Amino acid sequence: MSGFSSIAPPSFNGDNYPVWVVKMRSFLKAMNLWESVESDADPTPLGSDPTLAQIKKYEEDKAKKHKALTYLGLMKYFLGMEIYQCSTGIFISQRRYALDVLKKFKMDQSKSVATPLVQNVKLIRNDGEKKCVASVYRSLVGSLLYLTTTRPYLMFSASLLSRFMNTPSQSHLGAAKRVLRYLKGTTDYGIWFKKKEEAKLEGYSDSDWAGCVDDSKSTSGYVFSFGSGVFCWNSRKQEVVAQSTAEAEYISAAATTNQAIWLRKILKDLGQEQSSTNPSLETKKGNKGHPKHSVNMYAICNLEDICMSLAKPLTS
Repeated sequence: MSGFSSIAPPSFNGDNYPVWVVKMRSFLKAMNLWESVESDADPTPLGSDPTLAQIKKYEEDKAKKHKALTYLGLMKYFLGMEIYQCSTGIFISQRRYALDVLKKFKMDQSKSVATPLVQNVKLIRNDGEKKCVASVYRSLVGSLLYLTTTRPYLMFSASLLSRFMNTPSQSHLGAAKRVLRYLKGTTDYGIWFKKKEEAKLEGYSDSDWAGCVDDSKSTSGYVFSFGSGVFCWNSRKQEVVAQSTAEAEYISAAATTNQAIWLRKILKDLGQEQSSTNPSLETKKGNKGHPKHSVNMYAICNLEDICMSLAKPLTS
């Protein structure tokens, strides 16, 4: 037998109401959860559909009315990222964090290598090798994933190694340490955002074919730049098995286009609306299509190289 009963809420009318108000105010002030402030005369000062830029400015103006903001100067270091700002642009790197990671895993005296992964060597889940200490492997891969914040070309390596978090072997650990050896020779690398009068969203997509030996799935990768340096990238194994290289490329292109549409909407809210004068989509193999795409997707020198590194190992 089941049922329910309704309990009437407490009433704050009558003689007990003033006492309740005093107790509630005293409690909130003691817990530092409430303070008396002036409310806006207009309940909707931003209108019915404000942009992100309008909301940000409104919140900043409101904060200045109630609190004295302290200016701490230009940001130089934040959560492992080193930021250098000048009149021509901004450079972001993780040099100090990279050196700490190398020292943590005792790879600071190792010899550097030219590529993160060995060419034509496939990692598999059950390789018959002796199992390594899982906590050490997971910590190493987690550090590599955080380093991708300013090093997009490490994204494929970190994403690939993260597939073996459950039962990592010595071969998986060896591959992860090779990435650290590559990091040893590239500690000064980062992303340079050059100042430009007019910035344009540019993107590129790529994929391998059946790169995963365990399930024959392909890996998609895309990268976007806005003005100069890249700011958005991804490397992920596809959810279905592609039956051809063309199918793998189109799956990657579809994911890239979805991201491009979302980025265009965000940029519009920030007052950087992009034109649709170049609606073509072109992949590395020259596949063209989707005439309704409203973002220019093409390969340019280093942007193409970065994107290729998100779908397959670097060659040099």
